[in-house]
Amino acid sequence: MQTLQKDELVADLLSLLPIERLEIIDKLITSFDSDSHDEVSISWAVESEKRIDSYIKGDIKEVDSEIVFNRLKLT
Repeated sequence: MQTLQKDELVADLLSLLPIERLEIIDKLITSFDSDSHDEVSISWAVESEKRIDSYIKGDIKEVDSEIVFNRLKLT
């Protein structure tokens, strides 16, 4: 793939919503090694449980999704 095509592809990808970019990242990671994908999935499951527990305990506060997505758009 030529540099110009790569640059256009990257620009197109960056214009997607964060969740759409995550879906593509997930597919790319899966294409390398399904074992590492399983490890990542397990790690994220463990991390999400920790975050839920912290939220329930009151150690962390919720942030409105609109604020989160606006922050992501700025990056």
